[in-house]
Amino acid sequence: MIEFSEDTIGVWYVQIPEGDWLASIFRENGKPCLVYRFRYYVDDKSFDSDDEKNWYKMESKDGDADLDKLIETTRMIAGLTAMRGGSEVYELMMKDFDDSDGFFKEFQKAPFVSIQEEKLH
Repeated sequence: MIEFSEDTIGVWYVQIPEGDWLASIFRENGKPCLVYRFRYYVDDKSFDSDDEKNWYKMESKDGDADLDKLIETTRMIAGLTAMRGGSEVYELMMKDFDDSDGFFKEFQKAPFVSIQEEKLH
């Protein structure tokens, strides 16, 4: 699962004809980690859908020494996926913001993000 936290380094999204691709690089136990998934739509629901999701994870063995290569590889995968789907790559990097609040506010504005608020009883 893709987690969004203070440890997030970057997020990528690409629309493909049959679904979408979403990826995030974040720190896990101090080391960069890439998690991405392909989502294949079966309906038009944002939540509680039976969409098919295939998850993948790549963990760094050399810590920050791998970070630039991991970002470069993610950008390459995103670019190839966008070419295949005839769409654009959405990229958001934590380093481009003064703090994580700015990053998360900008991420919530992304056209593909749906937010579900839980109701307290």
